[in-house]
Amino acid sequence: MGNTPMSDIPGPRRDRMFVATILSATGSSIEPLWSAPFKCRVLEVAVIPQAAVPGDDTDYKELNIQNRGSSGSATTEITSRDLVGSQSLDDFEREIIGTGLTAAFEEDDVLAVSIVKVADGVLLPNMVFEVVYEPALSV
Repeated sequence: MGNTPMSDIPGPRRDRMFVATILSATGSSIEPLWSAPFKCRVLEVAVIPQAAVPGDDTDYKELNIQNRGSSGSATTEITSRDLVGSQSLDDFEREIIGTGLTAAFEEDDVLAVSIVKVADGVLLPNMVFEVVYEPALSV
């Protein structure tokens, strides 16, 4: 039986990444999450926070999911979630940030979360981000 590269096997895959607590006073930041193992399409991005994050219309953070390219300098936003009003995060509950995506990634492109502080911001607890992706198979 021969070896089949993972990129030749169809179907979705899931990878999870940990991001440590980000204090409310912390300004905007960019946290790298994942590097594409091969040419693929990102289908969904979710987050699981260790503690609840209340939505607030004045003091909040924006979670902007970006394809930063292989050099980390690109800023292509593929989905986002502003933690305002009813857009809170419940503790230990998987919350989808973006689904139904078809964002194309080349091998070694970096998926990152750009966290933007608005007004006084809000504390973001330890979080696990999950990316669902599938190989971009040739037709």
